[in-house]
Amino acid sequence: RQDIEKALPTKASKTDLNAGLSQKANVSDVSRTVAEVASTIESRASLEDVQSIIEDKISRTELLNALNNKIGTEEFRLAVEKRVTIEDFHAELRNLNSKFEEMQKEFQYR
Repeated sequence: RQDIEKALPTKASKTDLNAGLSQKANVSDVSRTVAEVASTIESRASLEDVQSIIEDKISRTELLNALNNKIGTEEFRLAVEKRVTIEDFHAELRNLNSKFEEMQKEFQYR
């Protein structure tokens, strides 16, 4: 009896016990959480999906090689400056056409 009397002050009251139990998760809370975790796991990418994604990516070395083979801004500027306009192209075609017709006439007279 003395042991019980000594232990009694350290024990929780019914009110404290009920308050503590009300803060604990019940079966439906745990079931819902387990279902959410299972759904999250199922929606994750599979190993095959991840490997496929990785295979489709360019490697760092391939990227650096591709960038090194690109034209520089100065080269691009020079190319733009040297480009032929459509009007210039047509004028040159007309000029070549005229020369060709003259050559045809010369050969016909020979």
